[in-house]
Amino acid sequence: PMYRAKQTAEIINKEKNIPVIIDERLRERKLGEYEGHDITEEIEEKIWDYNLNYNIPKGENLHDFEKRILEFINEIKQKYKNKTLLIVAHGGVGKIIKAYLYGMPESKNLSEIKMNNCEIIEEDI
Repeated sequence: PMYRAKQTAEIINKEKNIPVIIDERLRERKLGEYEGHDITEEIEEKIWDYNLNYNIPKGENLHDFEKRILEFINEIKQKYKNKTLLIVAHGGVGKIIKAYLYGMPESKNLSEIKMNNCEIIEEDI
């Protein structure tokens, strides 16, 4: 549902003309009071620490964020079994998906999971 993700999906789909489904569960993590501000390395580590599960003021904690992303993943696994899908989302969503696919970092801190702009992850799930 994020503007840039929708734009990217539209560009990819330009010549394919297949249905694009927007799902609110793929919106980026709510950063509350941190929204629109530079995030220091210290805050970055705090908000992505799985054990700490930091409650961002007026934002979303990591476990709730993960829960909605994994609900989406589990639903599409059932609904689109044996189909090819493309998910276009922002980096925070990508961190959750990478942790799901490849495992949680030993430190349990998702700040260690890096996402490049327009990074492609291709997996059978």
